[in-house]
Amino acid sequence: ELVLGRAALFQFAIREPELISRVHLRIKIVDGKIYVRDDGSTNGTYIDGQDIRNKGDVEVPAGKEIDLVSAQNPAARIVVAKP
Repeated sequence: ELVLGRAALFQFAIREPELISRVHLRIKIVDGKIYVRDDGSTNGTYIDGQDIRNKGDVEVPAGKEIDLVSAQNPAARIVVAKP
């Protein structure tokens, strides 16, 4: 599991305290599929413009974008590559 947030203890820390939550997003791969989970960050995580906060593990198909904070003006964007 890969955890993104502003806390220095995670693999990837994003230093935007007004935008990124301490624990913002969790990413994991299960059976070759990518899943993300936002357990209630303040500013949200979006897949194709849809807010996934508190939706549990959400599968992210290849070619989709994961936006942190805003779908229109993200603080960070992760693009899931096509195989």
